[in-house]
Amino acid sequence: MTAWNEFHDFINTAQNTANQNFNNKTLFVDLHGHGNPVQRIELGYLLYDHELELSDEILNSDKYINFSSIKNLVNDNVNNFTLAQLLRGPEAFGTLLSKYDFPSVPSQQIPYPGTSSNYFSGGYITANHTSYASGVITDGFQMELNYNGIRDTEENRTKFANAFTKTIIKYLNTHFNLIWNPCSPLKATGRNLF
Repeated sequence: MTAWNEFHDFINTAQNTANQNFNNKTLFVDLHGHGNPVQRIELGYLLYDHELELSDEILNSDKYINFSSIKNLVNDNVNNFTLAQLLRGPEAFGTLLSKYDFPSVPSQQIPYPGTSSNYFSGGYITANHTSYASGVITDGFQMELNYNGIRDTEENRTKFANAFTKTIIKYLNTHFNLIWNPCSPLKATGRNLF
């Protein structure tokens, strides 16, 4: 219990510090690896697979906005994008990441996972440390990484890390109006990070 509480307290402390330093313009990513045979990145916004198949009109209703882990971003993003646009539009996180040859769902390229794909929509951490939870202002999502082409070799881990860095900077600059410059490319350290 001590480790559990310290872990979640650390997340809360990090979020509070980031929100203070960046005027509540923060994004929380809970990063995991998955063993799903479908080799693509799954982005979990706490919306189930069948909900992602809904029309934009239904998905953009208050009901589904409030079910999502990015509800504050939906209600306050600089381009007034809707929930559907933030999930599967041209500037959605999955769409941006897919442009680096990392297929992601949801995205413009793969708008929904299909109801028989064992898609993981997010878990306890996402539900309790994002705007889905009452009183939390931080938006975020759970990210499940496939093994092949991402976690299987040092070269692929580095390639993914660089694509992730470019994607998250573009996402923050687009939706949060933060002006971040791209980082220097990462160099492999020989450590297995995944």
